[in-house]
Amino acid sequence: MIQSVDKLDYMERLFAALHAKRTELYVITGIWHRLNRTDVKFVIQQPVFFPSGNYALADLYLPQLNLWIEINELPHKAKKAADDKRNMDIQITTKGEQHIIYQYDSTGSSDFDIDDLNYQIDLIVAHIRLKIAKLGENFIPWDDNYAIRKKHLCKKEYLTFKSIDQIAKIFNAPIRKRGFLRPGGFALNDGYVVWTPNTNNTTWKNVLNNTEDEIIEYKIAKATGGVDRAATQTGFDQAEERIVFCKYKDFLGNKDYKFIGVFAFDGFDANGARKWKKISDCIDIMNLIY
Repeated sequence: MIQSVDKLDYMERLFAALHAKRTELYVITGIWHRLNRTDVKFVIQQPVFFPSGNYALADLYLPQLNLWIEINELPHKAKKAADDKRNMDIQITTKGEQHIIYQYDSTGSSDFDIDDLNYQIDLIVAHIRLKIAKLGENFIPWDDNYAIRKKHLCKKEYLTFKSIDQIAKIFNAPIRKRGFLRPGGFALNDGYVVWTPNTNNTTWKNVLNNTEDEIIEYKIAKATGGVDRAATQTGFDQAEERIVFCKYKDFLGNKDYKFIGVFAFDGFDANGARKWKKISDCIDIMNLIY
């Protein structure tokens, strides 16, 4: 049976992960409880990768709305210029909307009390409600069928899945446990393959880089532990495009598969390993469903 989204467990873990960040915990729990909607997904510590190769961790992200919320506690008063640049980089990179909740006034000359924080929480909750209302029927609730209803996959929406079976459900695809595809992949229409590379596989090595836009893949040579060139450079279609879900441990300790994008073959590296380069963060799944 496909596991369903356990929202209580998810939110309990999310709040527990903030235990050392008291102001963030106060603000984010305040937003969640005032909003009083279990169909809006909250993501904390969401990485945003910049073209420079650097990245930032966003305090709170609402993927269905592409809304980024930063909580600037008192220590941020001393680094306003760096924060401003970081926030601008996030907006440019994500093309999203950003709101900042301050624990101090805009000049940094005085600190806010609890009433000031509550006022800002109320404002952002009202804004979230307005964005959802404007979307109307186009607002897709957070549940197991989110990707199916959305009719596309997009990395910025932070789509995660408990199992390969749950991924297959998106495409209404059977899992082929035998055949030319080794476990961890299944074919779709139009030359696409769903790929769930295992970074801990003892037979095939899969290495995802820090910016999540390149994967190195090769069969491990038993004798040397290096690249088995003969096996690595044959037995696959160089024209195929791979829809990639990587298993990872998230900020809550959950081990899920995360959609990271569509990859295409990009030749062999100096050691003979396959290189897969990301070509898109999103894909329309309507033509790929069985």
